Amino acid sequence: MMDENQPLDVVEVRITIAARPETVFAYFREPAAFERWMGSGSSIVASPGGQVRVAYPTGDFAVGMIQEIVPDQRIVMTWGYERGPSELPPGSTRVEITLTPVEGGTRVVLRHSGLRAAEARRNHRAGWRYYLASLSHLASSALDAVVDRALDAYVEAWGAVDAAQRRRLLEQCCDPKGVFRDAMGYVEGLDDLVDYIGTAQRFSPGVKLVRNGPAARSHGFVSHGWRMTQPDGAIVMTGTNTVEFTGDGRIRSVTGFWDPPPPPPPASSAQ
Repeated sequence: MMDENQPLDVVEVRITIAARPETVFAYFREPAAFERWMGSGSSIVASPGGQVRVAYPTGDFAVGMIQEIVPDQRIVMTWGYERGPSELPPGSTRVEITLTPVEGGTRVVLRHSGLRAAEARRNHRAGWRYYLASLSHLASSALDAVVDRALDAYVEAWGAVDAAQRRRLLEQCCDPKGVFRDAMGYVEGLDDLVDYIGTAQRFSPGVKLVRNGPAARSHGFVSHGWRMTQPDGAIVMTGTNTVEFTGDGRIRSVTGFWDPPPPPPPASSAQ
C-alpha cells in the first residue's frame, strides 16, 4: 500500500531480515561482502565521498557516491547510470537505507527518491525488491551452521518424558516467546510448550517424533519433514514443519502441517 504522504518520485521497499543490524550492515561496509551481494565487479568504499559501483550482467554500471554513513544504522548515497536512461545520469537520484533492530532481526527500509518517470519507479521497485531479498538470504546464511543442532534439540524435546529435561532442551533452541501451532493446538512461550508436549505424550504413549531428511532454508525460515512412529517402528503420521528463526539462531515459531492419510487399499474382488 502506498503512503499518501510519500512524494510521487519515491520508491520505498521494506524487508525484515533474520540477522542482527551489524551482520546486515557488513554487506555495505565490507567490499567483498558487497560484491557477493551485488554481483561480480561491484564495489563500495564505505566512507563519506566513497564511490559505489554496481555491475550488471549487461556490462552496464550503476554508480553513486556515499553522502552519509552511520555504522549498523544508515547509509545514504547518490545513484545514477554510466550508460542508460538519459534522465538518470550519475548523481541524479538518492538512495537512503535504514536498519532498525526489531524482535527477531533487522527491519530494512530503502527509499529511492528522484525517480520522476513512472516506468523508472516501476523498474527500480522490482530491482530493489530483488536485491533486498538477496541481501536477506545472504545475511541470514549464518543460520545454516545452527539449524540442524536447533532442530535436533527441538525434536528430542518432544520425546523427553521428564519435564525438566524437556525444558532444558527447549531452552537450548527456542526463543522464550516461541510459538507452536498446528491443526490440533496453539501455544506461546516455553512454559506452555513444555506442558503441551507432555499432554501429547499422555495421549499417544510411546509415539516418537523423528525428523525426515535435510532442512531447506529460505531467508530466516526452514522447512523439514517429520514422521511419528510407534515403538515397533510403524509410521503413525507424516508431515512438514515450517520453522521461523530469530537473528540469534533460535526457533521463533514452528508451524506443523500434516500429510493427508494414504488412501485405503482397494477392496479385493470376489473370484
